[in-house]
Amino acid sequence: MRFLHPGRRTVATGLVALVASGAAAGVITVAGASSRQAEDSAATSQLSAANASAAGASHRGSRAARPALLRLLIRETAKQTGAGRKTVMQDLRSGQTLDQVAGGKASAVAAAALAQVRARLDGAVAAHRITSAQEQKRLSAAQAAIAQLMGENLAARLPGRSHTA
Repeated sequence: MRFLHPGRRTVATGLVALVASGAAAGVITVAGASSRQAEDSAATSQLSAANASAAGASHRGSRAARPALLRLLIRETAKQTGAGRKTVMQDLRSGQTLDQVAGGKASAVAAAALAQVRARLDGAVAAHRITSAQEQKRLSAAQAAIAQLMGENLAARLPGRSHTA
């Protein structure tokens, strides 16, 4: 199991623990079909709970995606405003927010960034890497993070020195 992805390792560990506890409790036995159906429904509900806890444990939340989201917002701000990336970075280092740098195009920047996040999540759903419920949860988290990053002073979070005297 050590070669599995951390999230999948958690699910596999949960399955092993589930089977071991079921065997120890005498729930997993070779029995007739009627008792097997009851066991199947109990095991399915336990497995669903184990998967839900494993999915929550393996996902690091919106904090893990923030640097990538910030890069996306900076790129979209430069693209929508027509200013260069260097200019956008200088403005951010001087203490302006992305909303201020983007000006009247701030909503277009946020919408374009969210569209790219949505497209990427749609691809993950299509490839069966995440469920549509996980997609919706991550999409709402991304939307909240975009709103926060657009209005936040990012000077302390950006690499490099401030260009103010």
